[in-house]
Amino acid sequence: MTEGNRAIASTRALGASAFIALVLYAVGSGAWLWPAPGRAAAAPCGLANAAFCDTFDEGPAAIRGRGGDLDPAKWSAARLAPSDFSGFGPVANPVIAAPIPPCKASFSATTVYPPDDTLICDPSPSLSAQLMTAIAIQNYGNNSYMIRQPFDFANRTGKIVLDVDAVSLASLATYVEIDLTEDPVPAPTFREFENFEPGPVPRNGLMMKWSDNCASNGGSIALGKVLVYANYASTTLTPVGATACTATRQGSLNHFEIQVSQQHLDIYGSDYSTDNGQSFPNLRRMYSADLGLPFTRGYVHVSARNHASIKYGFGPDGVYHWDNVGFDGPLVSGWRAYEIPDNGTAGTYMNQSIRNLGYLLLDGTSGKPAGIYDPRNRVSSLEFQGVDVSGMATARLSLNAYFNTILHVATSTWGLTVRFNGGTWRNRFLTPAEIQAINTAGSAGNIALLLDVPLADLASGSNTLELLPLNAPMDYPPAVANIDLILTSSAGSVPTAPTNLRIVP
Repeated sequence: MTEGNRAIASTRALGASAFIALVLYAVGSGAWLWPAPGRAAAAPCGLANAAFCDTFDEGPAAIRGRGGDLDPAKWSAARLAPSDFSGFGPVANPVIAAPIPPCKASFSATTVYPPDDTLICDPSPSLSAQLMTAIAIQNYGNNSYMIRQPFDFANRTGKIVLDVDAVSLASLATYVEIDLTEDPVPAPTFREFENFEPGPVPRNGLMMKWSDNCASNGGSIALGKVLVYANYASTTLTPVGATACTATRQGSLNHFEIQVSQQHLDIYGSDYSTDNGQSFPNLRRMYSADLGLPFTRGYVHVSARNHASIKYGFGPDGVYHWDNVGFDGPLVSGWRAYEIPDNGTAGTYMNQSIRNLGYLLLDGTSGKPAGIYDPRNRVSSLEFQGVDVSGMATARLSLNAYFNTILHVATSTWGLTVRFNGGTWRNRFLTPAEIQAINTAGSAGNIALLLDVPLADLASGSNTLELLPLNAPMDYPPAVANIDLILTSSAGSVPTAPTNLRIVP
């Protein structure tokens, strides 16, 4: 097992027995509702009927995964460099170091790589604990944090809430985004036009970005264009009435509320808090639109985006602070989730020191043996730890994948073949809808894939995973990153993959 794979087992001041007791993600019961100091326990995150709430007041998770200090049982962290996913060097989903301000007494570093770009800062007498994220990936990069608990808004208007210092100097720099996708796929993007922003669009989704600064000094922010995706095709919403700006300041939180039904969307925002998040002045409706969402249950993604901050003179990264992230509705149970850690090997790319977060896949035709590469050295397999298959009925892999559609045209012969625990190889070819999406200008060869896994291929405990490419060009090898294993119970309470997303033996 590589150092990257071992990283998932790292703990803070925990011995081996404690690690076993806490072993990954045997959760599935849903959310942890922890009210902040002074907040009534009956209304976590200010929600009367919270299905999920994270105030970050519990501090860093005992077991760290791709999400750094975030609890990997609650959050699936994904970072994506869509224009640099595979390249010479070689590299696989590279990220540069991010400068960060002081955050907690136990962590003195001022420049970090993932997962230390995602930290829960120490509280103070006047300030509650907050999540700090630093987004340094260049060229349309995305730090996306998906809440594992599904958000159900069937036959009702659901509410998503969050506090964040939503400063954006320009859409060419960094900004924040909230996405809602039907499928639990990592790091979705919106692809409004060719280079804003390239990457994997959702099959079905709602993409909301705070990217339009209303003042030249970044002192206020408004919603950019809001997009709905249906079967990978986008529709730009037409706002009803006027849109509004909210005043922002680095390090001071704004409060936002997103009210969404299948037919309508309202987004409210406050000016920045002047009393460390105790109150949020001038809360008003920023955006309103009618829509037709093709789903009523999905996954909320909290994202920090970096268009090209270095190229346009805005520095190497953007830093955001988050608090009180949650949503209301029924508590959806019957799921468990596990992750492959980021690769983490060092390298050099574009004259900068980087860390590779993904893995290259070779098919044996390029002078090296077929297999997974880190990206220089062959890795025998990846590993999911602490898997519990008891009571589960379905299993799926969720991941980001890259194929070279810059110089080639994807066909139905392209895909991946996967094997668990040295068992049967199973082929997963691109579907017609995925082929159209990945061949479209602006995909940069990126697609988010769900792969059905026969439950019989899995076992409780550790599970090894092997992947190989199928019929894909090797001039820029296929690459994968942000790999999750998602199990659901026979209750079927979590949406299943469409029938055309299946592994063919």
